[in-house]
Amino acid sequence: MNILHNLISTYDNTDPSDIYHSVIKYIIQHLGEVQNATIYDLAELTSTSRTTIWRLTQKLGYQSYSEFKHELVNTIQQFTYFNRILPNEDTEDASGLVQEYFRQTHSGLDDLERAVDMAELNRVVDAIHNAQRVCFYLYGRFFAELPFQTNLAVDGKKTEMVVRSSDLPAHAETLDDSCFVFITTVEFSDTMDIRPVFKTAKERGAIIFLMSTDESRFIKYADFWIPSCPDGPPPVKGMVHAFKSNMYIDLINMLYRHKYIDRRD
Repeated sequence: MNILHNLISTYDNTDPSDIYHSVIKYIIQHLGEVQNATIYDLAELTSTSRTTIWRLTQKLGYQSYSEFKHELVNTIQQFTYFNRILPNEDTEDASGLVQEYFRQTHSGLDDLERAVDMAELNRVVDAIHNAQRVCFYLYGRFFAELPFQTNLAVDGKKTEMVVRSSDLPAHAETLDDSCFVFITTVEFSDTMDIRPVFKTAKERGAIIFLMSTDESRFIKYADFWIPSCPDGPPPVKGMVHAFKSNMYIDLINMLYRHKYIDRRD
């Protein structure tokens, strides 16, 4: 989850009477101005105090206002990489975008259906069952991980989710060989180098499921990944790939429940 997702999610889940709600509203509506604002400036602009701004940055998960503003500025400056349904949205006209969206969606579905290997799915399911902790390192929130986490909890697994890139390095240090971790990536962006996260998870013995295909630059760290058909079309990217990933997680979740929950004596 990038900082703009974080701000909007917190805003949506904060009571309108809460002081933080009004501060975040100002930030969202004046992003250009806030990029150049000191903590004292922002306090004055929002008719609050420096302490309120500092507490808000902590509530959002940042260690300091400087860290908060650095991530805000970086995300805005590099926004061309973020929030894209398709990675090449700036190279298509309107009708071309719609056609490309459907083309990639159909392509992703067909490729996944042809690539699914039941033996591999069962290996993933068994590895998850043998783990004590199942962690999700997600760029933003999907929709398949929540029912999956519910099934994991019912089966007695510890399950955690980390959605802010700045939290990943420290959390990776808590992993060990009893952990199974799903890690999603932004393959077409150079602004989020999470190689150290992969490296730490691997060194600490965690089983890594890469939420990408074998085309990924992080494939050398992965034990499992989203399958693709060797003779299929080029891999889909952007959020369309996220749909494909969700479907594969749904398949894992269904098999997990079928094998280890529903069939209990």
